[in-house]
Amino acid sequence: MRRSRARSVPALKDSKLNKVTVLVHEGDMVLKGAVEQPIHRRLAEKPTESVSGVAAITNLLKVVGAPRPDREIEKDVLAYLKWAPYVDLDQIDYKVENGVVKLKGPVDHYANIFMMVSDIEKIRGVLDVDASEVQPTKAQKRA
Repeated sequence: MRRSRARSVPALKDSKLNKVTVLVHEGDMVLKGAVEQPIHRRLAEKPTESVSGVAAITNLLKVVGAPRPDREIEKDVLAYLKWAPYVDLDQIDYKVENGVVKLKGPVDHYANIFMMVSDIEKIRGVLDVDASEVQPTKAQKRA
């Protein structure tokens, strides 16, 4: 197994907490280490997707951002949900446990789920977003 560095991702350089090691063996690539935010975890994969000869990417990066009380995160999530144009606050339930935001309820489109997760994971202190119980309305379900 050889160690290598993936192409630079500017967003990952913004924090001293982001430490990523790339291991490659026979077409399998493994990302190990720690990043500050969930979005950084996804961003670390982007440059590796275009590396020739890579058959599979395993992302083992851990989110180790500065801890923040769940109550503070909840306030920020509520503020976001109040202003998000594609979220009906009366329809979405949320709670925060140990930095993990759990969402539940209906939205109009699949795209709204992805936008909501992407935006919420940018909130300082959020370690992960669980949207497994968010569903598009019946008219928007895939065929």
